[in-house]
Amino acid sequence: MTGSAAAPAARCRNCLRGSFIADLTVEADPFQEAEPKYTYAIFLDKRAPSDALEKPAGQSGEKMVLGYREIFVHYGSGMGRPKLRIPAARMGTASKMNAVAKLAEIVSKP
Repeated sequence: MTGSAAAPAARCRNCLRGSFIADLTVEADPFQEAEPKYTYAIFLDKRAPSDALEKPAGQSGEKMVLGYREIFVHYGSGMGRPKLRIPAARMGTASKMNAVAKLAEIVSKP
């Protein structure tokens, strides 16, 4: 595509990709029984290595699960005090699962 049609097409592809990722992430959440405001998905640019969760620093009770291109973290009492550092997540973007679920709901509406 060329000209002014290229930008809307790119936005549409990004929206569809975002919707797909949000839906998959909500379904893959290993902490669905936990309160979503204490659970985060850290979105990664590429698949993390299988040993990505073996060397966290400052872990004090947080639970972590490696997804396909995300790392799920459950902070039992919130994210206010923890000092958890996951080296593989350094280049990722974290979102609360309740925000991810809301985005999936919004983009799925016609």
